[in-house]
Amino acid sequence: QCGKYKTLLSKNTANKPCPVCGDTIRKEAYLGGAVYYCPSCQKL
Repeated sequence: QCGKYKTLLSKNTANKPCPVCGDTIRKEAYLGGAVYYCPSCQKL
């Protein structure tokens, strides 16, 4: 469907393997909220 995308990183995927590289997805606090990222695929 137009305008839809699959969420790869969320609270449901924290501490689970990244679907791209297999590294562990991490959660970090940011501006009063949370961000989820793969430290291998997404360099800070």
